[in-house]
Amino acid sequence: MTSPTVRSGTPEDIDAMTAILTEGFAEDPVIRWLFTTPERYERLAPRLLRWMVGEAVTAGDAFLVPDKGVLLGRPSTAIESDAEWAEAEDQLRDACGDAADNVLEYFRTARKNHPTGEPHWYGEALAVRPGHRNQNVGTLLIGHCVRTYPGLPVYGDASSPESARLYVRLGATALGTYRLADDVELTSVWDVGRLLR
Repeated sequence: MTSPTVRSGTPEDIDAMTAILTEGFAEDPVIRWLFTTPERYERLAPRLLRWMVGEAVTAGDAFLVPDKGVLLGRPSTAIESDAEWAEAEDQLRDACGDAADNVLEYFRTARKNHPTGEPHWYGEALAVRPGHRNQNVGTLLIGHCVRTYPGLPVYGDASSPESARLYVRLGATALGTYRLADDVELTSVWDVGRLLR
């Protein structure tokens, strides 16, 4: 059996990457909070995730293990300015319909908690299809990222205890947690993949 390979996603991969993210995030606690019901998730999450993939393909990075996993992000120098973010908020409101308030609250809170100062690569989303978990697909994606950006630490927000443990196992330092709601907590992690360099 050959090891899966990572490649950069292209505009032609947007549908496939959106499908991987939609399936991979279906049980994620933050995503469940964003969309509140399975019906809203099924109807609106693909629209949010497609928007995120499109942004990553055009303004950042979309790393793909075909049919298995996706990592979206960008160097901190490519993160939207406040003026660009206002335009992005309008796009998100259009894409997310009746889930827009929660989605915007998530993005605003993540922006507020985002570290400033030191250049880094911001991991915005990492998802692996359930049938391919525990097969090192996430580790492979993170390893590809740190080798693509050898001088930049990787920052991200772990949306589940399992993802936080993976990131720490790969060398990350947990910076702390922040809450979106009483039962929805994210862990900010720094230098994810340090041990994979």
